[in-house]
Amino acid sequence: YDDSQGTPAADSDGAKGAGIHPIWNAASTKFLLAESALLLGTTGNALTLLEEGILASIDKVTSFNVDAIPTDATIPDATDITAYIDEVKSNYTAAASDTDKLNIIITESFISNWGNGIEVYNAYRRTSMPNNMQPVKSATPSNCSRSFLYPGDLVNLNSNLS
Repeated sequence: YDDSQGTPAADSDGAKGAGIHPIWNAASTKFLLAESALLLGTTGNALTLLEEGILASIDKVTSFNVDAIPTDATIPDATDITAYIDEVKSNYTAAASDTDKLNIIITESFISNWGNGIEVYNAYRRTSMPNNMQPVKSATPSNCSRSFLYPGDLVNLNSNLS
């Protein structure tokens, strides 16, 4: 979010370029394959692909450069990871319909795509899921983000633009 108070970053800040900036990752591929297997009957088992996607996402996060992990972060251990995956798989297996199963796949995809709003938006536009999105909490949300760039022709042709 650009509130006009940005400060330059130094080369020594953070993880020195070893942090997260996801464009497309292995987990995204697995979740898309799970969606395709569920809805289109393509090769692969949707539940297996869902599990592989979750594991790929967790592996990516737990193998971050140590300098990029906040000191107060809680890293899940193998027991936590297994319990989480077992719960998701149980929910998926118990889901009453393919729509409910797809909702679980897309929810896990959303979680794994933290920092990648484009793929999250594309998934929501494509599937209308997850179906439990939190509504805007602000009573007076702003009209738009301040961090979007204006098109070059607008900037060049409108002298009143700040």
